Amino acid sequence: LDSQFCTLEGFITAVVDEWPHLFRGRKELFIAGVSFISYLIGLSQVTQGGIYVFELFNYYSASGMSLLFLIFFEVFAIAWGYGVDRFYDNIEDMIGYRPTRWWKICWLFLTPAVCVFTFFFSLVQYKRLKYVDYLYPVWGEVIGWFLGLSSMLVIPIYAIYKLAVTP
Repeated sequence: LDSQFCTLEGFITAVVDEWPHLFRGRKELFIAGVSFISYLIGLSQVTQGGIYVFELFNYYSASGMSLLFLIFFEVFAIAWGYGVDRFYDNIEDMIGYRPTRWWKICWLFLTPAVCVFTFFFSLVQYKRLKYVDYLYPVWGEVIGWFLGLSSMLVIPIYAIYKLAVTP
């Protein structure tokens, strides 16, 4: 439960810091709105038939491909966007010595390659969602894919946007 509070506080702080002119004076209302939306999403998972909604969230957006996609872009952004040498300097400032070259190889090549390989392997091995004996209908799977893509596509779309508007 406490990790949920940290996640929620991190999200709220990031949004308020990004758009202070919209949310700084109305932070409590924003928190209430986010909490209410989170409550509705959670409520849909604990009512009659909620396990089917939970399984959609779990299968498409909380594990597997979505996490691999996120990890790939995180490592790519740090190693190739921020720069692995600058990252090395930051780590040296924090711990007092430079990590071995193994970490540089992992950040630049190994981790992105493993993530891409595993992501595509997951796509090739994809099986329709099934809970106990219930095979989800196509429209349910479409909703699941939208759930997963809603978190995955934000990263490359925002990166392209930032590259386009940054001089």
